[in-house]
Amino acid sequence: MAGSSIPDLPEDFGNPWMSNLQELELPEPVPFTFETPGWYLLGGLMTLAVVWFGWRLWKRRQANAYRRIALEELAKLDSPVGLPELLKRTALVAYPRAEVANLYGDSWLGFLDGTLGTKAFSQGAGRRLPDLAYNPGSGTGMSAADTKELFALARRWIRRHR
Repeated sequence: MAGSSIPDLPEDFGNPWMSNLQELELPEPVPFTFETPGWYLLGGLMTLAVVWFGWRLWKRRQANAYRRIALEELAKLDSPVGLPELLKRTALVAYPRAEVANLYGDSWLGFLDGTLGTKAFSQGAGRRLPDLAYNPGSGTGMSAADTKELFALARRWIRRHR
């Protein structure tokens, strides 16, 4: 068997129906190019969406610049005496002057509570703000815990007022 070879097959051997079959030609691979107008339309829409989103993000950042500045000034304060002025200046930037400028005392605290959705100014740590605004010496008698709570409340109002 080691030296045997396969004998030649006669021409009429096998299925006569398959004698005329030829190898199929494979189609060209599909190119990854953007040749149809739909791709250009989709690309344009995506570009517009990215530009619009970036513009909105930039506008929001610009609109909230006063918050960042106020938070920087708050971080520089070493006593609570400057808090009433800082909150008033921040409110004057964020709201119409006619609505904010004439507020003082309980009406000012009510405004701060209303824009934050809390009662922390009229019934909590913020109750000391009118005293600090009109009697700066009253800030020296505050405990460290009260001062810390008042600073935290001011920071929260600057960040979250609506």
